[in-house]
Amino acid sequence: MQIDRQKIINYPEDFQKEVNKQLDTKQLKQETTDGMNMTIVKTLNDTVKSCSPKSKVDKLREKTESLLKRRKNLLSQNKRNAQEYQKVNKAARKSAREDIFAL
Repeated sequence: MQIDRQKIINYPEDFQKEVNKQLDTKQLKQETTDGMNMTIVKTLNDTVKSCSPKSKVDKLREKTESLLKRRKNLLSQNKRNAQEYQKVNKAARKSAREDIFAL
């Protein structure tokens, strides 16, 4: 809203009515927006609650998971440079690659 100083001086009552009118409209829009927002949020929450969760598809076989666990144990023992770690790491990567590309 652009303020016209001459209008304020000449017609203060009209200007005051116009400002009040615009403020009331903004408050009404704000209440409407809040009400719509609450309705949307409530609807979405109800929808999410009613939807069943999707089951997770396992991408890795048990063999691969056991190799990954073994590799993690070797890392926790600081055996990163050991030959056993290198062999397990290579086997785990190969097995994981095969499992993922088999899907």
